[in-house]
Amino acid sequence: MHRLLPLALGPLVVLAACGGSSPTTDAADVTFLTDMTSHHAQAIAAARIAETRGSDPRVRAFARRIVAEQTPELQRMDAAATAAHLHLSAGAGAAMAVHRIDAADLAQLQTLTGTAFDRRFLSLSITSEMGAVTMARAELAGGKDAAARTVAGPISGADHSEIPQLQALLAALG
Repeated sequence: MHRLLPLALGPLVVLAACGGSSPTTDAADVTFLTDMTSHHAQAIAAARIAETRGSDPRVRAFARRIVAEQTPELQRMDAAATAAHLHLSAGAGAAMAVHRIDAADLAQLQTLTGTAFDRRFLSLSITSEMGAVTMARAELAGGKDAAARTVAGPISGADHSEIPQLQALLAALG
């Protein structure tokens, strides 16, 4: 999938503040929208790799779920950015996103097969989810934008639901 990374990120470019934002959007919202968009785009890119390379059906099912859940979240974040008069700019947020899957991780996934692939994908996903929880909680603590907060709400609880499930699956793979 690394070869498809530009396609995965093409329509889902990352946000950057450009000029006046909405009076209901503050710096926490801009940071969240910028960083979480980049974060989600990379998670989707990794999941697309796992959809075909994952050897365990549970890993492939998780990958399909990531694509299905995070794609509409990206669309909602894009709509929130548009409503807040933020403009899209490729590459913004990439360096700031917490615990995000990066290009080197995607390249490494391309070299792995079997259980080694499954374990690495799950490890990256766990770390990525932890970063997403951190970003979502920061948005809920300081953000004002209703749309951004709506996206952040469910993400903020992943440490109580999704992360333990991923950790259990990783442990089951040995």
